[in-house]
Amino acid sequence: MGECRLLNIATITFVLVICIIMFINLASFTLIQDNDLLSIESPLIFAFLVGIVIFICLITTIVGEFGEIRKNKESYQVFNREANAELVRVAVYSFSLFVFVSLFKYIHFNVATAIFMFIGMFLLNNAKESILKKAYKAFGATLITVPLLYLVFHEIFKVMLP
Repeated sequence: MGECRLLNIATITFVLVICIIMFINLASFTLIQDNDLLSIESPLIFAFLVGIVIFICLITTIVGEFGEIRKNKESYQVFNREANAELVRVAVYSFSLFVFVSLFKYIHFNVATAIFMFIGMFLLNNAKESILKKAYKAFGATLITVPLLYLVFHEIFKVMLP
């Protein structure tokens, strides 16, 4: 069975939309608030550099994808059952990201991040393990990572977390 490309196409489309929105927002912040985008003191420089890197990675992925399509025309498939299951998991993860961002101000950083991280690690774990083992791994990683994130950002970098 050939490799399925539906998930790749969906991912490329999603990242392209995010890049477009990101650059439109950066342009509006730059033009409306009269910020100098490329100044080292600009609060937008980091977002601009991240956007450039994401865009370069996106172009590289698109070129590689078209190369694979040309090379393997006979084994190219747009859809199969595994890709459908993977696409559903990514959609549920994306929805949980939306819920995480929406509820962030109500349940605060530690609780929101712990819930989101557990759900994300549990859903995106592709290992052929039992559900209980996946849950234990996700729970353990969440218990270690969330307090470390809080410690690094709140105590070391002195960033006020919501």
